[in-house]
Amino acid sequence: MPSHGGTSSSAHTTVNVDRLLNVDDFQVAAKRILPVARYEYLASGTDDEQTLHENRWAFKRWFLRPRMMRPIGRITTRTSLFGETMSMPVFVSPAGVHGLCEPVGGECTTASTCDDANVLFCLSQHSTRTIEQVARAAPNATKWYQAYILKNRAVTLHLVQRAVRAGYKGIFLTVDSLRFGYREAGDRNGFN
Repeated sequence: MPSHGGTSSSAHTTVNVDRLLNVDDFQVAAKRILPVARYEYLASGTDDEQTLHENRWAFKRWFLRPRMMRPIGRITTRTSLFGETMSMPVFVSPAGVHGLCEPVGGECTTASTCDDANVLFCLSQHSTRTIEQVARAAPNATKWYQAYILKNRAVTLHLVQRAVRAGYKGIFLTVDSLRFGYREAGDRNGFN
């Protein structure tokens, strides 16, 4: 069985991100450059992956509706949320363990990129970097923190207070994770 990173599907492969034109291109590139076990962990869902498939289909049901014969001189993607202005109505969701893909900076790199792009970043409670490290890496970013309601409520409160002190502006409260989901890909590859 492979070790905790798995075997590399393509060692020392580099990717020209300017050639990645859509989300699927990023996934194909990740499959080429990440160790097999790591890629399969990140790309898989829990149990029979029903929710993963349903989420993909849900996004396929959304369409951009072109509008013709409209003035286009003042088009902008800027928006605001709770008084914070952002360059576009997207955010980086609270996915944990960024350090699996970017071991040098982990979530600090992601948050800094969000800072540069002026989009919302949400730090997962399962981050590979501390709340404070990420805040220092992206001092001007709009940052939110994902909190789980832990059995020890004092720990939950302490984490939220740290996030507030570090300048996070909002909390994503996750209440549906009573346990970690079972991942068949993880068992297959020895990625625990």
